Amino acid sequence: MILRGCPLDTPIKTSRESGNSTLASPSLARVTGLKTETISDRDFLTAQADVKKLNIPVHTKQMVITGQGQKEKGKDNTRSSRDMSILCSLIHAGYSYETARAIFTNKHLRCSDRILDDPSRAEQILRHDFSQAKKFVETKAADPTPQVRAIRDIKALDRTSAEEKLRRIREYVVKDLFDNLGAGYKNAAMRKKFFFDSTQKMLFDIGGDDFRCFLRDRFDFPEKDMGEVLAGIETKVWAKGMEIEPYNFARYDRKTGILYLSNHNNTVFRLDGETIQIFDNGTDGVFFDYRPDYAPVDIKPPFKSLQYFERGFNWNRFKDESLLFKILIDLASFAVEEKYNLQPEEQRYLLTLNFYSFFFESILEEKPIICWTGVKASGKGLVSTAIGKILFGPAFMPGHLPEDLRDFQVALTQNYYLILDNVDSFVRSNVTDALCRAATGQRISKRELYTDNDELKIQPRIFLTITSRDPRFKRDDLVDRLMIFNTAKVKNPKSRAHLFKSILEARPALWEEILTNLNSIVRLLREKRDWNPPGIFRIADWELWGKKVHDDAGQAYFTYILEKMNREKARFGLEDDPLYSLLRKLCFDQGEKIDGVTAAELHNKLSPLDKDFERRYKTGIGLGKRLNHVIEELGNDFDIKAVEGRGHTVKYYISAREQEE
Repeated sequence: MILRGCPLDTPIKTSRESGNSTLASPSLARVTGLKTETISDRDFLTAQADVKKLNIPVHTKQMVITGQGQKEKGKDNTRSSRDMSILCSLIHAGYSYETARAIFTNKHLRCSDRILDDPSRAEQILRHDFSQAKKFVETKAADPTPQVRAIRDIKALDRTSAEEKLRRIREYVVKDLFDNLGAGYKNAAMRKKFFFDSTQKMLFDIGGDDFRCFLRDRFDFPEKDMGEVLAGIETKVWAKGMEIEPYNFARYDRKTGILYLSNHNNTVFRLDGETIQIFDNGTDGVFFDYRPDYAPVDIKPPFKSLQYFERGFNWNRFKDESLLFKILIDLASFAVEEKYNLQPEEQRYLLTLNFYSFFFESILEEKPIICWTGVKASGKGLVSTAIGKILFGPAFMPGHLPEDLRDFQVALTQNYYLILDNVDSFVRSNVTDALCRAATGQRISKRELYTDNDELKIQPRIFLTITSRDPRFKRDDLVDRLMIFNTAKVKNPKSRAHLFKSILEARPALWEEILTNLNSIVRLLREKRDWNPPGIFRIADWELWGKKVHDDAGQAYFTYILEKMNREKARFGLEDDPLYSLLRKLCFDQGEKIDGVTAAELHNKLSPLDKDFERRYKTGIGLGKRLNHVIEELGNDFDIKAVEGRGHTVKYYISAREQEE
């Protein structure tokens, strides 16, 4: 394998190929050799994954992926300062110039914007920056921190055994962490232990690579001592740590009526229905994970954006005045064919409500799976990806449906918003089961690694979106959980890069509008906290949330749209079923009424009419099971009854339903 950016006649092997990641290069002050890592330039998500594996601080990974520097008062926040910070972290961790070059010349990593601005001088500029960063790191290494000095003093003790030195190192590290820096927390269901750094307001998973990197940077003890030190930290946390549940992006507290939103930089927007404030991560005991691929928004309240949820969602005002409507909602190219039950404006209305519901996952145990269907170049992935760009920044990209169930379960537990793009092949039953469980908020239970009896229970907190040209995932229990958007080919397509650039430029203004309206929603939810009217939608939690954010007139329109969506789901689930097409032919085209037949008799009647029907329904028993599953959906088009008679025999009565004008 030839490392990108290296001369073609001097290939450098990675650690996987050579078994050793150290090159024959001059050592730095704290490193015996320089490591070289490949950073893929072929795929956006692969490049991100490569960066996440690097042994550098997590906030540096965020700068590499998103291109956004650390904004601090009194400090240089230019691109040059950002690049120098990244280079210093790479050099401090022992990475070579080749690794730095692979990062800063990779178009998929947004930290490359400065270097790639001037390709003719890129090599010259980067070599100069690397040299300056190396000098800075060497200077800093000559003046160690008190923590590094303390560890070195322990290692230098005479007439002290290696075991005693290790015991003292462990005791010093544990004492320094918990007396001077932060606190430990745990989650028993997930069997996880955490350390919260109160200076950076950052929550670390003690079992993760980012925490190991944090320890190495703070204490600089040998890698061989890491296991013993971690064991001491874990023991203290498991014995003394408070129970918490870390969140990924948003947390609405039903009891207090307060919404917390992570700004992806260890600050949090706190919305109470009256005010919007910015607090540190961990405020009120609400902790958020730090994601290096999420980018913060540089905004501060008070905001002066228009309100569309002040007394209930005002759809007409929203579509006339909202920046979110102009930039995102109106981007969708919705289908207008008569066979679809919802008109384009009705789909835009539901898309808007779906977007605002994304912030209230904690009270939506059941939530719809968004399903975009349509021909190629109809903007299915464009709109769903644009939502992710607004919420999480430039590094957000759609994913795919993993073939392995375990990989899919990992994706469900690690993401807040996941797009499964181009799901056009058959979806296996166990994956369909996982989709349904995620939509209804069921926990994923799995055996803990290297144990026989310890079970982990992980709560997926995720909103799912599927895009497909040829949907083949039409199992009735999954279709029940879908919200379907039908798209048409875009008439005047524009560059995706240009559209995403416009969205990212407008991101601060969009967030101001979104936060303003979320605060109105928080107030409405508090006012209607105990209101619980009956519903008609399969995803009851989402329907209740939607009713609460409307006034009386809006609730009537909302219910009307949900009824149409129910009919659309029935059409979607049945349109490829030969049973449906044959019943349409008999009852509508030929005006026939089916009176009091058993499933076996109906099977004998329909089998000669269509080979597809005969292939799909081998026996009357199979047809009877299908009729029982979809009788409610068939009721949208047919007057259908199943009447149980003697000997538990079920007879079916089917005729065409009069269509509403």
